[in-house]
Amino acid sequence: MLIYGGGRRYQPGEYLMRISRRAALAAMTVAGLGCTYAGAGWAEADALKVAMLIPGNIADGGFMQAGYEGLLAIHDELGAETSYIDAIKPEQPLLAAALRELAEGKPDLIIAHGGQNSPAIEEVAPEFPDIRFVVVQGGVTEPNVSSYEVLQEESAWLAGAAAGLMTETDVVGHISGIRVPPGLRVGAASTTGSCTPIRTRRS
Repeated sequence: MLIYGGGRRYQPGEYLMRISRRAALAAMTVAGLGCTYAGAGWAEADALKVAMLIPGNIADGGFMQAGYEGLLAIHDELGAETSYIDAIKPEQPLLAAALRELAEGKPDLIIAHGGQNSPAIEEVAPEFPDIRFVVVQGGVTEPNVSSYEVLQEESAWLAGAAAGLMTETDVVGHISGIRVPPGLRVGAASTTGSCTPIRTRRS
């Protein structure tokens, strides 16, 4: 199977790495570290320390793995010292404890991968004002907290529209993950996209 993106064809694993790399670097930029540690300054500055909280399986072939591969890209391409905690259940006390454990290592940046981390970030970030936090797919901001949102619903609408154009039965399906706001938006966008060509044919 080939995936199309950016005007060329990718093997699935290659495309996932490219997406995760962009997401990780965007998260660093949102946190204000992209300029501090950019270009030739990397070789001269102290090593950047980046930690990540992954509340899931790093080999899930999807969102959690994309975050983990982004962390690997930060290590390999930017020479950063990286650490992570994974397989944490999305429960606020457990997530908060994991964030505190990562913060004890005094990283420059902690990336919390997934909007389910937002309440725990709001609880923990004020305790570590010298550390910058980023929530991927989050919607929280504090003096040392930023959020980075991937607008997955835009590509989901297009995928739904493609399904609606291709179906010969006027029936399409969508499989989503856990019930979190980004996933619900993706499902709604896919449904709306698929209905558009179906309704046009019926009118």
